[in-house]
Amino acid sequence: MEMKKYFGLLFCLIVLNACDDGDMVFESLSFNSEASAADCGSSSTINSVFKIEGSEALILKIDGSETINNLDVKTFPFRNQETTEGTPKIFKINSLNRVIYRVFNDAVPSTYFCQDIPPISPTVITESTTLSNGDGRIEIKTRKLVPDNETPYASAAAIKYRHTITLRNITFSNSEGSTIYEKYEYGYYDKTSGVSFPFVTAGTIIKCGGTNLFRFADKNPSNDTRIENLNEVLEFTMTDDELAALSNGETQNLYLNDTNKLIYKIYNSDISTTFLCGNADPTLIPTPVAYETFVSENGTAEDGENAATGLIVIRKVPIVPQTGSTPQFTYEISFRNITFKDQNGATRFKQGNVTFGNYVSY
Repeated sequence: MEMKKYFGLLFCLIVLNACDDGDMVFESLSFNSEASAADCGSSSTINSVFKIEGSEALILKIDGSETINNLDVKTFPFRNQETTEGTPKIFKINSLNRVIYRVFNDAVPSTYFCQDIPPISPTVITESTTLSNGDGRIEIKTRKLVPDNETPYASAAAIKYRHTITLRNITFSNSEGSTIYEKYEYGYYDKTSGVSFPFVTAGTIIKCGGTNLFRFADKNPSNDTRIENLNEVLEFTMTDDELAALSNGETQNLYLNDTNKLIYKIYNSDISTTFLCGNADPTLIPTPVAYETFVSENGTAEDGENAATGLIVIRKVPIVPQTGSTPQFTYEISFRNITFKDQNGATRFKQGNVTFGNYVSY
C-alpha cells in the first residue's frame, strides 16, 4: 500500500503537478478530456455538468451569484458568448462553486444525476469535494465552432459553442485526507445555440421611431434564478413611408436588403420597450447585453432553377375609420426562405418561414 501511495504521489508531481503532504485520497483523476461533459437537458438548471468514467464521476457545480445594486444576480458559466483570448471566465472555489469526485460500487448512468431523488443503486462508495483554499478556481474559455463557411447551416441547431474547462489550485478532501491539483484539464462542454424563435403573433408589435418594429420573447418569465434568463428579440427595419406606399388589399413580395432587414438577438436578461427604443432603463439590472446577434442576408429573386430567398411578404389592409378619424392600416408581415448570419459572416443558419405578425399604423 505504501509503494502504491508513493507511485501515485510521484505521478501526481511529475504529470499533474499535484501533491499534498497528507494522505492520498486517490492516485489520479483520469477522465477523458477529449469527451464532452454532459448535462440534464434544457429542463434542468444549466450551471451543473458532469463526466462519467465507468464507476467514477466528476461533477462541476457553479452557482455564479453576485450582488449588483443590492440585488442578487447570477452569472451563468456556460453562456454562448465567446471569451477574449487570455481572459477566461473565472469562478472561485467556495461553498457554492464546487468540484465533486464520486466513486460508485458499479457503473453509473447519466440519468443518475438528473433525478430529484437519486436511485438506490449504484451506491456512492466515496466522495471527495473541493475545499475553499485561496486561489482555487474554475476557468472557462468559450469559442464558437465554425465549420466550412461555404455551406450555410441547415438550421440553428447546428451552431455549437465549446466551453473548455480548466481547474487550478484545487484541493479535494474527504475523511481520509486531501489531494491538491495545481492544474487539471477537465475538458470541454459543448452547447447548441440558444436560437429558438419563440415569437407568437398575438399581441402588440413594438414600434420605435419611424423605422424599427420589434417582437420579443422572454424564455424565463418567472425569472427563476436557477435557469438562465434569455430574452429574444426580432427587429424589422422598414420606414412608414415605404409601408404607406404599398397597394391596399394586395399581398406584395419585397426582398430583404441592406435597409429593409431582420436582426435577431439573444439578450442575457430582461428587456423593455424603453430599452429597445434606445433609452436607458434603470429598472433593468443588470443592463441587458446581446451576446448572440444575427442579421438577415439580402434576398434574391427566383432565377428559374433556384427559389427566391429573403422574401418580405406584406399585405396592407385598410381599417374602416370612425367618422372624422384618421384612416388606419394593418400590415400583415411575414418572411420566407430567410438565412441569418452573425456579424462577421462566419456563421449562418436558415430559419425558413417567419411570421412577424400584424402591425397597425395610425
